[in-house]
Amino acid sequence: MKGSLSAVNNADLFVLVLVLDNESWFPKAHASLIQAMAEKCKVVQATTASDALRHLASPNLGAVLVGDAHLAKRMTMGKGGSPEVLKKIVTYVKSGGTVVVGCLFISFTNETDFEAFFKAFGLSWSRGSYHREDFDLNMSHPVATSAAPPLVGSYSMKALQVSGISSAMMVYTGSPQSAWPYRSEPEEAPVAQVKVGEGYLGYIGDVNQEEESVGVYLALLNLSSPSSLPQHLSVPATGPITSFPTSTVTAPAVEPASSIPRPRVSESTTPPPSKTSPIAIVFLDNQKDKFMRRFSGQVDFLRWNAPSIDFILTVSAFEQALTTRSVRGIYLADAGITKANKAALLPKLLSYVKCGGIVVAGGLFPSMTDGPSLERFFSAFKLNWSKAASGTAVYEAARTHELKEKNPTLPPSYRMEAVCLKRIAMEELVYMKAEDEVSDEEEEVDSPVLRARIGRGILGYIGDVNGAKESNLVLSAMLDLLQTPPPLRESKKFVLLLSFSTGQQVEKEYQTLLKNLEQKVEVIRGLSAPRMTDLISSPDLTAILVSAGSIIRPEHAYLASKIVDFTKSGGTVVFLEDFTRGSIFKSPRPFFLDKWGLDWSIGPPIPPAKCS
Repeated sequence: MKGSLSAVNNADLFVLVLVLDNESWFPKAHASLIQAMAEKCKVVQATTASDALRHLASPNLGAVLVGDAHLAKRMTMGKGGSPEVLKKIVTYVKSGGTVVVGCLFISFTNETDFEAFFKAFGLSWSRGSYHREDFDLNMSHPVATSAAPPLVGSYSMKALQVSGISSAMMVYTGSPQSAWPYRSEPEEAPVAQVKVGEGYLGYIGDVNQEEESVGVYLALLNLSSPSSLPQHLSVPATGPITSFPTSTVTAPAVEPASSIPRPRVSESTTPPPSKTSPIAIVFLDNQKDKFMRRFSGQVDFLRWNAPSIDFILTVSAFEQALTTRSVRGIYLADAGITKANKAALLPKLLSYVKCGGIVVAGGLFPSMTDGPSLERFFSAFKLNWSKAASGTAVYEAARTHELKEKNPTLPPSYRMEAVCLKRIAMEELVYMKAEDEVSDEEEEVDSPVLRARIGRGILGYIGDVNGAKESNLVLSAMLDLLQTPPPLRESKKFVLLLSFSTGQQVEKEYQTLLKNLEQKVEVIRGLSAPRMTDLISSPDLTAILVSAGSIIRPEHAYLASKIVDFTKSGGTVVFLEDFTRGSIFKSPRPFFLDKWGLDWSIGPPIPPAKCS
């Protein structure tokens, strides 16, 4: 049951964050959310099942955030996943508690475990669409009207939506005015909340920690207003409560007005680097010669696709390129950027990316960077990527990744020796191990090729250590150098009727012929000479019907030459009766001799056949 706030001091209330698998990097990935919650009440993290059970029994528990996928793991196999904790959470909700599922849960739960997890609450929820879209607030949901401050009416979010829900459960829904090419299905939503027993269960599918989602988390956790925080009365807890480190939850000090810094140019308004600018290949560890011996194929491929290439070998030249944004993309080809004496470059590199720049780490970078240095480098971009296993395997492209969707010519799979990274979100995976290469012991997904959006720009990683030729294509795609292929078009065959007469004359003269032809193929007529010339090169043109004798005139010489080329390429040309009418020429013989070498002339009319 729910108790009143008067039963316990508000200062003792806390939100319990369950992160039983990813405790080391959850605070980094969701620092803004933790900060926002901490400004409302105490925030406590449970990292073991015993901790979770102890905190779930506290009378001061205000709400629970399920922050990773531990509770859903292997539930279908009857082991793992701390079933006793899940059972306690289900009881907590049904007795009036508030639980929200989100954060790292979204990226690390497979379809089967996802369904089994929510089935424990008596819900038939499943994984829905996964894409970016604009979503609108459902004003008929109680959360939309009770949140203070109010939730944003609409915002863009890349989300794993929950499917199998009713419209009454939807907090945000797909917007009909969305500028993105994808659309949600009717029975799915990125944010949902439903009453379970006497309590409430919420879901947030945002995978990129959008700024607007912080307010949504607070609203679902009943933290929008401190006075609305629910309290679940239960058995008193024993033992101390362990909270997040103070540095992650302390509210920022409010500066006096006189000390507020003056406005500066926003990164969101700084123009991105020009696409006509060169690609910079950066060597800050003097490894250019070694790189060229192993990865010369990458340089050749870049030269073919990029406007131009600059080799940057000094810190000063690199700083100038970052400051002036004189390069459209940066390829970090050795480990120099990760050295301690280059740390001052990282904020400038981050600013370059946030303003629309593209940075890819590859070449000698993976093999020459140690684990701690690699983590420090990626943490500058607020990424939790860290070094995983190295070795040779076959890797398959993630078909739903936007890089693959934009560049369908990328290899669907290829073998490479690579340094993989772990602690990654599913939307960052570009290539992953082929299914038959994954061992049963591998618990965490790793990847040799990753790509993340940072602000308006891109940070990529290619772990290939030997320069497989397929990686040349991947690198060019990462740097946005590949040409987007034209969309597949529906082939529609047609016949071109070449006539300079009026449309009515043509229709009247060849009514029967046109009627019979149009039962089988489209017939195009009534066009100007230049337009007819253009259409002759179409692969869908099957035949040309010539009814205009004026084709022999000098002003139509180019059109006539294209008709000749069409026949020499295998096309069919038929000259109709009108071709020889009038006073344009007395005999077509010179025309056919000149164009096709045919000694054709006009013969006497063929009399009608007589019936015997």
